[in-house]
Amino acid sequence: MPGCASAINQAVNGQPGVQSIDVALKTKTVTVVTDDDVTFDIVPAMIKEAGKEVTGGKLVVSGD
Repeated sequence: MPGCASAINQAVNGQPGVQSIDVALKTKTVTVVTDDDVTFDIVPAMIKEAGKEVTGGKLVVSGD
């Protein structure tokens, strides 16, 4: 079974609408940048599907 960061990267990176992903093991956070049409609940679902626990999250909208 892959390590935590590897498992999350494999589950999320390359999915439709995902632009980038950054897994920070030290802070136990994952930052995912997506296209506008990707809904917030999809990202935690991808992480959970990789067998990892999601304990929170927030949506940050950029002005780009």
